[in-house]
Amino acid sequence: MDYKPGPLIRPIETFENLASGPLSEEDKALHALGVMKTIYVPVHPLVNRVKLALGAASAETVEMFQSPHMRRQDKLHERFFEVYINWSRAAVNLQGSDYPHQYPTSGSNEAIRETIAYHASQCAEQGRDARLHIFEGEYEGYRAHAESHGVTVITHARDDFEASLELNFKAGEPFYLSAPSGIDGDIWAGYEAFLTHLEDVHPTCRLMVDLAYLNTTARIPQIRTDSPVIDAIFISMSKSFPGTYYDRIGGVFSKRELPGLFGNKWFKNLGSLLLGVNLMQQSALGDLPAEMSVLQRRLVKRLQPVLGEDLRAADVTFVATQPMPERPTDVQALLNRAGQVRYCLTPGLTELLYP
Repeated sequence: MDYKPGPLIRPIETFENLASGPLSEEDKALHALGVMKTIYVPVHPLVNRVKLALGAASAETVEMFQSPHMRRQDKLHERFFEVYINWSRAAVNLQGSDYPHQYPTSGSNEAIRETIAYHASQCAEQGRDARLHIFEGEYEGYRAHAESHGVTVITHARDDFEASLELNFKAGEPFYLSAPSGIDGDIWAGYEAFLTHLEDVHPTCRLMVDLAYLNTTARIPQIRTDSPVIDAIFISMSKSFPGTYYDRIGGVFSKRELPGLFGNKWFKNLGSLLLGVNLMQQSALGDLPAEMSVLQRRLVKRLQPVLGEDLRAADVTFVATQPMPERPTDVQALLNRAGQVRYCLTPGLTELLYP
């Protein structure tokens, strides 16, 4: 008897009524100002349009998942990396041959976590202390993942890295760095000098460059990636294309094999990779942030009478900063980031995007 698939007997469930709990009182107070502490990004209309277009192209999307035993999907992540290299060329000029191990991941977070876990296990095997280095005020995830794996985090002041590294760096240790910077949302002018210093003075350093903020600045940064001290480069769409946070689109370019990510070449989210490819093909590097910077400047001007005339728009178009005053308000103290106040502008920007 021939097999025939049965009909669907239940309605398709949606997320319409699955919204989670309310904001805290602290978050409500910040949102009332049009700002927030944690860096989230406003959903951009382009992302919504591309998602809807992919949904309409259901035949192609469904076909991609058919006959997995034929292994036609095995190399689909390679297309994602190929498109990323071309799309980002004006900023980073990545050479895929310099990073032969390329793994798709759930955003950049999975890759960051895996490299830290691998570092911890290698140190344990070699009987040495597991340590990694970051700048003061960097992305909280570096410390969170390090501490969960028993890795000691050494923090350096960015404006005095030469002396600090001289005192605290040990050969072969990793340094995690976001560029553009998650510390203050700016393109760090000292990146090249830092890279050169590592090459000349600490050539055994394994620099991990996190490009999560690429395509969030109207000015395209110049981030050199051909340095021998760079060990891995993390990429993510979560901030580059606002509205893809929960689609978890990312990857890692690595000079070394990462055994914990090897299976990702098969166990990957095809729909997310397809979305990432289409977004990069629909919008050139710098297009979205050039548009968003107009709204950012308008919002900052509106906020200055409330938060202070020294409030300024950061390079990253959903961030604003101001110097930390001697007597900060409760809000300013809460948003302290390496001696300055860092605001995420997403609530206010969302109102401007969707009036």
